[in-house]
Amino acid sequence: MIAKSNENRRSLSPSYGTLLPRARRRPSARNMQIYEDVRVEGERQEDVAARHSLTQQRVSEICSQVEKWRQWQASAPDYEAIEASELRLRLLAARQREETVLLLALKQAAAERETLVTERRLTTAQGTQVTRTEKVLPTNPAWLRIVQSASQTLTRMNAKLGVDVQTSALAEEIDRLWAELLGGTNAATPNEGANSCTSCGD
Repeated sequence: MIAKSNENRRSLSPSYGTLLPRARRRPSARNMQIYEDVRVEGERQEDVAARHSLTQQRVSEICSQVEKWRQWQASAPDYEAIEASELRLRLLAARQREETVLLLALKQAAAERETLVTERRLTTAQGTQVTRTEKVLPTNPAWLRIVQSASQTLTRMNAKLGVDVQTSALAEEIDRLWAELLGGTNAATPNEGANSCTSCGD
């Protein structure tokens, strides 16, 4: 028996709207059977025509049409491969956008944090005492949440792309910032004990 082919593909690729050669309609089951009886089983066209209530000329036309369809199918574009390739390109583009978000969030999270300076003045009979306190503000947790979310999304994307995915141009910078953030560079424990006192007389 002749193996059944896939259903006819649309001539418009669903990923990017790429125009593809128009797919030929698959012959009907009857016509496929007629072709098989004549070309594969070797039956006479007159016998096949009588069995299907057709003329010998019509059977000959059907065999020619099916043969042309088989030749077209042998050289037709691999629609599934085209769609898979376009899906991969879309994933790569989405990964680049997500890496850009991750890089921005890492830069903000690993940046030198602001120092909050407060002064307290206490005036007594002996003079005025000024107590100065410096406190390094913690990293904004919103950036850390963005880093976590983007990292999880990239992990899922890389799993879909496979192990042979090409390293991104942003990967080196992302790795450096990750090491900087996790290693404590510009992210030291907040210094809450840096107090200095100054006394000045009236």
